[in-house]
Amino acid sequence: GEFAVLFDYGEDVSWQEDSLCARPEYQHLDFFPERVCPKDLVQQGSLCGKCPVRDNCIDFAKRSDVSHGIWGGFFCDGGWWRKLPVVQESQTKVYARMRKAMKL
Repeated sequence: GEFAVLFDYGEDVSWQEDSLCARPEYQHLDFFPERVCPKDLVQQGSLCGKCPVRDNCIDFAKRSDVSHGIWGGFFCDGGWWRKLPVVQESQTKVYARMRKAMKL
């Protein structure tokens, strides 16, 4: 698919076709945000938590030395990796905790 071609680093990326973020109903979510918005990260983290190829995704990102984006439930910004909240919690609690952690 077109999604897989976008992230082809010379290896088999066919698993990307099974990723939830590649589905049309989730295309509105930004997995490569210019600015970090805790509320958005909660939405992406929740999706990553349910994704059948989550492990493939984070492994691919680390092998490919990516420096930005949301991959397998982690947010990478300039090479710094942060785990996103992918456990089932109320979005209000997660959003408040992330705002506090990010000092927003």
